[in-house]
Amino acid sequence: MPVESLKNIAKATLPFDLPLGLYLLQKNGEFVDCNTRLREILELPEGEIKANIADFYKNSKDRERLCKMADEADPPGSFIENQKVCFKVKNQDKWVEITCRAHFKPGVGKIVSNIIGYEGYIRDINEEEGLRNLFEQVPTGVYRLDKDDKLILVNKALTKMLGYDNEEELRDRSVRQFYADPTLEDEIQKELIQKGFIVNRQVELVKKNGEKILVKVNATAIKDYEGQYAGREGIILDVTTEATYRHILDEMPIGTYIIRNNDKDEAIITACNNAFATIFGYEKAEDIQGHKIAELYMHPDDQDEFVQMLYKAKNNDEALVSYPIRAKKKDGSEVTIEVHGRLSTNHKGKVIGRVGAVRDISEEVVLFDLKEDVGRTLHVYSSTLMMIEHALNPVRVYLKRAPFDIKETVFEYDSVTFNHLAELLKNHLEELLNMYGTKDNFNNSFLKSQFENLIIELLNLKDYKERIKYWVLQVPGLHDTATNISNICDKLLLDDEILDLKLGDVLKASEDLERFCNIITLKDIEISVLESDHQVSTFRDYVTFHKKTQESKESHSIHNLIQQAIKDHIEFARVKKVDIEYEEPMRKYMVRISRRHLTRAISNLIHNAVKYSWTKQRKNQP
Repeated sequence: MPVESLKNIAKATLPFDLPLGLYLLQKNGEFVDCNTRLREILELPEGEIKANIADFYKNSKDRERLCKMADEADPPGSFIENQKVCFKVKNQDKWVEITCRAHFKPGVGKIVSNIIGYEGYIRDINEEEGLRNLFEQVPTGVYRLDKDDKLILVNKALTKMLGYDNEEELRDRSVRQFYADPTLEDEIQKELIQKGFIVNRQVELVKKNGEKILVKVNATAIKDYEGQYAGREGIILDVTTEATYRHILDEMPIGTYIIRNNDKDEAIITACNNAFATIFGYEKAEDIQGHKIAELYMHPDDQDEFVQMLYKAKNNDEALVSYPIRAKKKDGSEVTIEVHGRLSTNHKGKVIGRVGAVRDISEEVVLFDLKEDVGRTLHVYSSTLMMIEHALNPVRVYLKRAPFDIKETVFEYDSVTFNHLAELLKNHLEELLNMYGTKDNFNNSFLKSQFENLIIELLNLKDYKERIKYWVLQVPGLHDTATNISNICDKLLLDDEILDLKLGDVLKASEDLERFCNIITLKDIEISVLESDHQVSTFRDYVTFHKKTQESKESHSIHNLIQQAIKDHIEFARVKKVDIEYEEPMRKYMVRISRRHLTRAISNLIHNAVKYSWTKQRKNQP
């Protein structure tokens, strides 16, 4: 009976030509009847319906909720409207909107126990729901404005972008409130009215906390039935991070680039910053983009060699760093660049281009060549110093062989010997002058003038210690005195009035002092040469460091390194009268280090130790 009653109700109430899916169910959910549209929505076959509505609910609790709402409707039998439910149709989710009500036995009270079935209709909102989900889930800000530029629709992405907690905080607010420059809205609206759309318009917006962000706006104008502006809808993309990195790249003092291979496997410059363009003589990045990278090589083979090095680096999972290339500017002039690069691959691992950075090192190359020239010059200078030192050595030995009136065993190049020779010359000169009396004893004007000169030189010999404090400064002065006396004596030997014997004593004493002063001077020159050689060699090593291959760290004996450094300073120590004693406590120790670096350090220590050592011949410690 209930089913027959429901069938009669269906014939009377179910129009079968509506775009809504109409249905009539028994209380247990079995279909009594439905229209064609419902069969389409639920993909039911023609003929008798053997399905149960419960089979289509993705979540069974949704049906229980709808039945309870229909059973408890007030007044009884009234419709429960627009309930959104997800069905499962042939394993595919399908969103529908259901409106339904309960049917009761005829002629009895409308209570739950008298319900015999349910009537309603279903609207397919699957596409609509998909669009709604897309609107909510898309990571790009989506919005709609009314004709007064107030927000009437925003999605979660735009809400989060502007720093708000929910969409309600944004609705009905003027879009001008979000501009860093509100007057910009007038320009945008004017362009929309004229063109009907805007594309990638860059705008600065202000978030809820006052922070500014940079966005790109795309929008389409909405027109009313009269064709008048009625608002707009569009999307907003936050490009703050992109713009920041773009700004960094544009301001970087080195050139950055992206190269992609075209269909002909030609390497094309697809992106670069302004610094890259400037290096090659172009005004801005756009002027060089689209060019073949091969156009920038001074020699065609250089590109093939460079690409081979990129593949080699890729095989080692590395980037190619500091690779020098002779490149060509727009005007054809040469520029030397340093390239840092890495190959780019697609998702299949195929090489599609390369990315990297370049730096103009033309000035550094000039400096490099200059340093090589300086290195060669220093090498020649160092060799010349050593040649002078070796040339001075036999001269010094020859002068030392002169017949001084001092035992060779006690001879020293110091103030004691210097003062002794000066005193000896003074004594012989006094004896000569006393022998002939005053200059008035000579009638010969020539002899008078010569003896006047000898008296002056004698005064220099007597008071040089008072006039000049340090003996090393006394040497040049008494050298001139001894030379003057020797010249006077040579002239006097030509006069018959002067006795040769005493004059010869004065001449020999003056020559001895003169030779000693020369030896001291040569000794100082020798020390200066050896010190200069060390300094020049050290400087040459620094200047020419780029030419030397980087030494790997290896194990070395500290004892051997010290021995080598001592050997290099033996001659310097001999001239300085310093003995180098090495007790060899380091013989068993080994170090892992660059040999050249440690040898240089030990050499510097020994050089300074010799240079500033105290000897017994010095009266005071330095």
